[in-house]
Amino acid sequence: MTWPFVDFKKEKNLDPNDEGYEDTIKNRLGDFALWRIVVWDPSHWMMIRVGNSQLYTQRSIVGVEVKELEEVAAAQYVDDGDHILFFPMDQKGLCPRAWFEAAWSFLEHFRSNFCFYPQEAFMYKNVTLIGPPLGTRRGVAQEIEDVLKDNDWRQVERIWCSSAYDLEAVLKRRIKEGVRFRGKDELAPEADPG
Repeated sequence: MTWPFVDFKKEKNLDPNDEGYEDTIKNRLGDFALWRIVVWDPSHWMMIRVGNSQLYTQRSIVGVEVKELEEVAAAQYVDDGDHILFFPMDQKGLCPRAWFEAAWSFLEHFRSNFCFYPQEAFMYKNVTLIGPPLGTRRGVAQEIEDVLKDNDWRQVERIWCSSAYDLEAVLKRRIKEGVRFRGKDELAPEADPG
């Protein structure tokens, strides 16, 4: 794959609203199925995530076999399963530190990624929200979940934990079962029958 030359001085006044964000990227960088373009808010930066690991070189490497290059690339690439744990936060701070510590063995085992900001979660196919839909440092807001679910290619689940103990129990069970992403909520309160 070759990268087209982009003259940023010339492109500085580019307005993606004229042709759309996806077309802007495709017209400047090329039309590749790997691009995943995410716009959280038009007044903010857009993000591009490449969904597959590839090894690209600008020039040939003398004396190195293609197979060796592939082995090096595979050794350096950590497969996160296109999965991220989205921890809550509010303007006063992050979720309780114990929640992050409770998830550490899961993160090490599955190599999933983690975040505290919606913009990062929007780049992943499988998103696990931590905490009930409170919109505080104890749970990711329902509005964010709704926007995440707007894309057909993304799956969202929620772990309705209220303590580090609850979160750790769910994640340790997933490690034992070999399940990174379940695709359905866990620890949700029972629906009111009447």
